[in-house]
Parts: sequence; C-alpha cells; structure tokens
Amino acid sequence: LEPPPMLRAQAQYYRQVMQLERLNESLLQLFREEFLPDQAAPSEHVSADFVVQHGFLGVRDENLFESNPEMLVKMFVQLAKDPEILGVRASTIRSIRASLKNTSLKLHQVHGVPEAFLELLRQPEGVYTQLQRMNRYGVLAALLPPFASITGRMQFDLFHVYTVDQHILFVVRNLRRFAYGKYARQFPHMADIFKRIDQPELLYLAAIFHDIAKGRNGDHSELGALEVREFCSNLPLAEKQVDLVAWLVEQHLLMSQTAQRKDISDPDIIADFAAAIGNQQRLDHLYLLTVADIAATSPKLWNDWKSGLLWELYGATRAVLENGANLEIDLAQQLANAKSRAMRLLNENGVDAGLVLKLWESLPSAVFMRVSTGQLVWASTALAGLDPENEVRVAIRSRTDIGTTEILVSAPDYTGLFASTTAVFDEMGLNVLAARVFTSTDGRSFDLFQVVGAHNKSMNRGDREQLVRRLELVLKQKKLKTPLQRKTPRRLRPFISEPRITFSTARGDTVTALELECTDLPGLLSHVSAAMVACGIRLHDAMIATFGDRVEDTFLITDRNNQLLDEAAQASLVEVIRERLKPVESPGMA
Repeated sequence: LEPPPMLRAQAQYYRQVMQLERLNESLLQLFREEFLPDQAAPSEHVSADFVVQHGFLGVRDENLFESNPEMLVKMFVQLAKDPEILGVRASTIRSIRASLKNTSLKLHQVHGVPEAFLELLRQPEGVYTQLQRMNRYGVLAALLPPFASITGRMQFDLFHVYTVDQHILFVVRNLRRFAYGKYARQFPHMADIFKRIDQPELLYLAAIFHDIAKGRNGDHSELGALEVREFCSNLPLAEKQVDLVAWLVEQHLLMSQTAQRKDISDPDIIADFAAAIGNQQRLDHLYLLTVADIAATSPKLWNDWKSGLLWELYGATRAVLENGANLEIDLAQQLANAKSRAMRLLNENGVDAGLVLKLWESLPSAVFMRVSTGQLVWASTALAGLDPENEVRVAIRSRTDIGTTEILVSAPDYTGLFASTTAVFDEMGLNVLAARVFTSTDGRSFDLFQVVGAHNKSMNRGDREQLVRRLELVLKQKKLKTPLQRKTPRRLRPFISEPRITFSTARGDTVTALELECTDLPGLLSHVSAAMVACGIRLHDAMIATFGDRVEDTFLITDRNNQLLDEAAQASLVEVIRERLKPVESPGMA
C-alpha cells in the first residue's frame, strides 16, 4: 500500500487546489457582479436574512454567519428551494470563509443546523448541486467533522478514480438521477424502484456516510455506521429510520460482493442473502445504493454485465422475500421447471427433442440449476446430436443485454482443458468476467464463459470466428497450453500487492472454495488455472469479478479424487499460485 506521507501529500495538494478554486470563483463572481451585471435578473428580499441581487443570493448582514451559524446551512436550503437563483454573491462567499475560520465553531452541534441539513436533503430539487457547493465552500467538512478527513483524499488503486469526497457526492448525484428518471438506458429499473422509496433523505444520508471512514484503521463500513448513528442522534428521526441508515452504511458492499463473487444461481446463496437483507424495504434501498456506488467509482466500471448481475440478484431475492422466511426450496421441482421451460422453447425452435433429452441425460443437475433458461436453450441447440467421444464444439454469441460475449466450450475432458481455454482467451486479449465449469457424466466439458474484448466491448464477428478456430485446434490436441508470460504494465507496477488467498467449503461441504484477491495482472486466470493443474486440482466452478486493477475471484475445487483439499494441499496450491503470479519485469529493471 502507499506510504502515509504520500497520501497526506496528495490530500494536501487537492485541498490546496480546492482553496484556489474557491478564490477563483470569488474573483470571477466579483468581476461578474461589477462589470457584467444581468439587469434583467431578479433583485428582491427573500427573507429577513437573505436578499437576491441581480440573480445572486447574498446576506443583509455581513456578520450573519458569525452571529447565527445556523444560516450557514439554511442558505443552501434557500438556494435549493429557488432554482432560479444563479449562485452566491462574492461578498457572501467571503463571509462564509471568514466564519469557518473560527476554529471553535462546531457546526454540527449548533442548534437547528442538523435539522436544516435534513431539510436540504428533503428538497425535491437541487440536493446534489447544493451539496457540491457546500463542499466547495468548506461548509460540508465543518458540518460533518469526519468528512474533513476524506476531503481531497485519493485512494491508492486503479479502481477509484476520484477523491473520496467527490466519489461520495457522485453517489448522491446518481441517486438524484434515479429520482428524476434520467439515464434510463444506463440505469434500467432504477426509476421504478426509487418511486417506492418513501424517504429519499435516508438514502442520501447513507450515501454521504458510506465511505466517510475510508483511510482509518478498521472496517470503514462498520466505522461509518457508528458515525452516522452519532450524527442522526441530533436529527428528528425515529429509531427505525436511523437503524435503516446505519444498516445501509454497514452493508453497502454486501450486494455487489454477493452478485460478483458468489454463485447467485445457487438457491442456497439466494436464501442466505435474503436472510441477511430481511425485508423488501432494505432490498430496495440497498439495490439503489449499490448501483449508485459502483457507477460513481469510475466511468468505466459500470456496464451492462454488472447491471444484469445485480438485477438478477434483486429479482431472485425479492421472490424469496415475497414467499416468506420459511420458504422451502424444492430442488426437484425447480429442476423439473427449468427443464420444462427450456424444452418448450426448444420445441418452438424446431430442435429435435430426442437429441436434447439424450444430451440432458449426461449433464449434471447443477447445469439446470445454475444456468439461465436462455443459456440452456442456446447450449442445448448447439450441442444436440454432438458425438460425445471425439467432437469439439465451441459456440459463441453476443449478449447485447449485458454487453458481453458468451462462449460455450464442450470437448472431451482432460487435465488442463480449462487452463488451455483461458490461455487462448489471454492470447486474444479477452477479459473473462464470469465462468461456469461443469463436467458431463460421459466425460465432456460444459463450460460457459462471459468475456469482453478491447475497451470492455463484446467481440466482433471476425474475432469470434478466429476464437472458434483457435480453441478447436488447441482442445483437439488435448495438451496443456502454456500461459503467456507478459511483462507487467508500467501503470500497474505501483499497485501490485501480495495475493490474498483463503479457503472454505461450499455446496454442502462437498467442494473447497478458494477465494483469491489480488492485482489484475495480464493472463491472471490462465496462470491460476495452470497452477491448479500443476497441483492436481479439479476445478468445478468459478466466479470471476474484476474491480479496476483488482480481482476477487472464487474457485470451487477438489483434489483429483473429488475430495476436499486438506491443509497440505491448500498450502502447496497457495505456494504455486503465488509463484506464478509474481510480476514479470523487463530485463535490467530493479
């Protein structure tokens, strides 16, 4: 991780830039008032304390904020209530700065200030705009002492591209977009769910505090929950409302981690997640906050694939919650329903039912439980009538609904098939977003991948055809394809950290779950797969999640005899993975 002195230097730099921005705004505003006044803009007294002059809000008494600090927040409420006001007068900006220099001022403890802040969050318009203005003038840091410590703070990764304070405000901005129904193509379903939120101000409070404890020792989610409880104790909120806000802050990563790191087609995973959520109100709030959070982290991070995953998790969880906490999952009935839905569509498409049933007889029940109906129909159409002993079949399709390319690989299984497949992906510059790995009873692979190519886009037709040819050639040879050794890109070198590998059990203690958190190095998946082959490990499933420069992948594995890995096997696998993931440097580099 980055040494603290560099973090402090970065934060100081951004804070100095903010100071210059404030001075520049005051200067330009003064020029506008003196030399370019808009005579047509309104001038009126809006209250006993505020006046509008040529469209800009000012104070009637320059000492107003010194004598009545509550007005430091009520001014922004006034700005939100009257969207025709163009901004704040230069003299008033100076008065704000002067009042905030009073180090004894504890704005959050001033009578009426927390209530005024809550009033701002309840406004139908202007919430994000005024929070941005409060941050720019330094009022937000004075009102929320923990906010001061994350103002201008950068995060040492390629995942977060904004300072923490700006990221927080962008989360609020995204929530406001949901409220207005804007960007519906980019954020489907958001507007409809937001309409069910009775008190949006609680959602905004959770957004403001969700990362407010970043950079401290300890879990920032837990610390943030404590901070928001303390702040809400000064607000006119019921205990139930405060509990909701604190829960959202503490659990703001739960939904994204579940969707991207766990097998959300597994009914047990959905049941556990639904139990952690508890009710529909929490699910709605957490879904909105999760989407707003991911989309505010980096312009490149939010995509159709993540949108589809979260929506799938939301829908499955809602179904469990609607059926009550005592829902009994009838796996046999679910299996029958999955087959029935798929067969109906296959019949409509004219696919031979006899060939499909023969194929299905060889597939493990997990296939029908853990792939969607659309995937099952597509795969069954591609594989019906396939020679199970020799033929290699690679099918590819574009998933415009989630912005990825989906690849089905079916071939006679052999040690290293998955590793060879991912090595080909790496050669073609493909990034694997998700993988499902199954083996049929007649010894064939049934592997599903979702990948993106250059610029996180789905593959074009020419690349798809080339990939089919290369995969078929490699898999027919039944040899382990050695992963490429790529030099570590210069931009990644400062961010490389030691891989974190943990083990647990899954699927009723029948498989070992390996969770890997590390820097997303070139060819990572192919190298991890090759390490498993070297250690005699069988791969049963994989959940792949990429966050900027970091990956959080989960592999469900056993030894070659389909037994759980013992401590010795785990230690050996960790050693080989660490060795293979060492960054490759150019000759002569230190």
